Formats: sequence, structure tokens, C-alpha cells
Amino acid sequence: MFRLAAGYRAHAHHHVALLYAERAEAIGRPQGDRLFVEDWVYEWGIDAERSISTWWVGRVEESRRLVDALLARHDLDDAYRTALESNLELLQRGARPPGD
Repeated sequence: MFRLAAGYRAHAHHHVALLYAERAEAIGRPQGDRLFVEDWVYEWGIDAERSISTWWVGRVEESRRLVDALLARHDLDDAYRTALESNLELLQRGARPPGD
């Protein structure tokens, strides 16, 4: 689900991306199966995808809450942290998605 969310987001299908990210969040981490399970996806990756897609669909406050929570984590990948810091700057300036 996470990869589908990321793929749809990359192709600017933000509503569909958000549906997959929210479903991934609801399903949660697979229990008992460790093969091909990437811990970071369930620890913070899904929320990172949600933070981007929620902004694009106009749920700006939700995006801000997700970004704030993610940046408070100590286990973020450096590339994601840098991207989220840039997103936070946009949110702090009051940037809105096109058409919003």
C-alpha cells in the first residue's frame, strides 16, 4: 500500500495516493511475517506519505500536524528529514495547494 501511495503521489494523483496511504495506516504492520517488511515504512514512512498527500488535497492543518510529529522523531532518514523541513517552511508561510 505504501508503494502504491508513493507511486500515485509521484504521478500527481494525490487523492488516490491519500486513499492508499490511509489504508496502509489502517492495516498496520504485518504480524509474524518479517520477510520483505521494511520497518521504517510502518514507523514513519506511511505518515510521511500522508503528510504530502493531505497537503495536496487541501487538508493543510492535518499535513502540518503530521509534519510536526515526523520532525520530532529521531529515527527519520536524512533525505526525508530534509524534505519534511522544506515542507514545514511552506506550511509556515501559509502555502496552499494549487486550486485551493
